[in-house]
Amino acid sequence: MSHTNADNGRGTLVAARGFEPLLNSREAALLLRMHHKTLERRARAGQIPGYFFNGRWYFRASELDAWLHAAVHCGGQSVREN
Repeated sequence: MSHTNADNGRGTLVAARGFEPLLNSREAALLLRMHHKTLERRARAGQIPGYFFNGRWYFRASELDAWLHAAVHCGGQSVREN
């Protein structure tokens, strides 16, 4: 049985079984409470983990969580707390 990625109608890729779904930049930005353009700029600079393909940025929630946890606990990057 083959599994492929498919668009769920919202522009988000729905991953095959066993893979974490990817978030688009707007969805990821909502999780981090920042503007999606800020998120894309920081990903482009290598400050936030992300993947650029087909002209768009995609993110994994688990990688964003790990990045945020490390930034908060290590003081490596400034993180705005609300």
